[in-house]
Amino acid sequence: MKAKQKLFSGIISIVLLGTIGCERDFVPSSNPKEAILGKWVMIANEYTSLTSHEWIEYLPDSVMRLYDLNTKELKVLPTKYVIGDSLLQISEGSPSGYTRVISYTYKFQGDKLFVTDMTDIYFMIRSFTYQRIK
Repeated sequence: MKAKQKLFSGIISIVLLGTIGCERDFVPSSNPKEAILGKWVMIANEYTSLTSHEWIEYLPDSVMRLYDLNTKELKVLPTKYVIGDSLLQISEGSPSGYTRVISYTYKFQGDKLFVTDMTDIYFMIRSFTYQRIK
């Protein structure tokens, strides 16, 4: 009986240690309003990989912040975002009062965000990949 208890305890210990030591893949929320929250760094466009010198943070109140890694400056952007089931829309205000809305299709996959600009269809670079910063 004691041998069975020791064997059972040993198996449980191995299973617990195995699950504690394993790094799990990030699974985004199925709700896009939750999945977008946090810090993101651009890692690629449709043509090449990139080394970005800034990250963007999406906050729950539709505010976006930008952090410049070179200057160590964190600033609130004069933009607001709205995310729905199929589009991420970013409104950019200007000092003259003009507001431009850019619409992106998006896809969350693990800890990556893929977006494609649907507003400027003639723009040379339209697709971007972002990596979530943990």
